[in-house]
Amino acid sequence: MTKRFLWCGILALTWMAAFADWAGAGVLTPGGYGGGLLKASLIEPTTIANLKLWLKADAGVTMDTTLGSTTVARWANQAATGSAYDATQGVKASQPQLVSDALNHLPSLHFDGVDDWLDLPAAAGGILRNIPGATVFMIVSGGPPTNSQRYLLQFNTQSYTVARLVIYREYNGAVYKDSMAGRNGDAAAMSYLTKTLATPSAYAVNTYVADFVNRSASITVASNNSTASTSGWTTAASNTDNINATQPRIGSGVNAAYYYGNIVEILIYDRTLSASERALIEAYLLSRSGL
Repeated sequence: MTKRFLWCGILALTWMAAFADWAGAGVLTPGGYGGGLLKASLIEPTTIANLKLWLKADAGVTMDTTLGSTTVARWANQAATGSAYDATQGVKASQPQLVSDALNHLPSLHFDGVDDWLDLPAAAGGILRNIPGATVFMIVSGGPPTNSQRYLLQFNTQSYTVARLVIYREYNGAVYKDSMAGRNGDAAAMSYLTKTLATPSAYAVNTYVADFVNRSASITVASNNSTASTSGWTTAASNTDNINATQPRIGSGVNAAYYYGNIVEILIYDRTLSASERALIEAYLLSRSGL
């Protein structure tokens, strides 16, 4: 009898563990993030079409150990587009540092806000050229230490007057903002979208959507199983065929606007993902990062 009860107890514990693992496998419910029993299984970003760039700090990082410090010389693209989109920095002083346990045991790349950045090759500029829209995801923290704009990602570093798309954070002495801007080559036609950040130093999953055809955009910041978003360009947004990204960069932009903070992961799709597709990627990133 004792053995029978023991065996039943083992089976019950095994079933409970399996159920808990199944129930926690995703974070999507019909009502949004969390709060429900039936949850969607997490998916890999590659299962959603048009993933062009995928950088994550726990894969494909090449270290530069010269001069007594460990900095990042190359960040290898994990998407099917391969090494043509690897991010690199050949100057030791401008290489970001790898933080080994930055977010729930995930590493991150730390950009010092002074002179750190990574270059994407010219071929990567094609990610946003002649397309109707784009969707960018990031696990990111940090912001400008002083009144300034600091660039997370920029597709064109040449000039304010040329066609480009940029993602940056800014501080104006009162509030921090997450911002995205597009320009169609006309100096008077810059399009802005901003979202106020309560705690920029905290890690969050950020989603940036640019619809070049319908002249719309949105920024979503998701963390701790909550979401909030805002949308709408303030002026006419960029056209579908004019993002001229000759030197795309991570962590820097025009006028040496170097980013200050940490980046855990970046994903770029060369189309406007649907709301359900975005929710799947956000769920994956939230679960992976423990946010």
